[in-house]
Amino acid sequence: MAATPGFKLENPTGVGTIADLAKKIAEAVIDLAIPVAVVMFVYAGFLYLTAGQYPSNVTKAGNIMKYTALGLVLIFGGNAIVDLIRNTLLGK
Repeated sequence: MAATPGFKLENPTGVGTIADLAKKIAEAVIDLAIPVAVVMFVYAGFLYLTAGQYPSNVTKAGNIMKYTALGLVLIFGGNAIVDLIRNTLLGK
């Protein structure tokens, strides 16, 4: 049985190994997280500035800023762990 001439299955991800795929996913998460974090910080600042007679909004704004910063630390830490594992296992 002969193969169909001209048929070639392309790799849609553009990566060759699982480690490269993990790195690409980590970079995509960071590319998505940074704009979301900026929007959340702006929203928290708006809540803080417009709190006025609602002291609960000051607390809410502080919590939003705290959890946004924590989320960024976790995302950047996760990327560092992916890099560490990738460099240790593959020696890149």
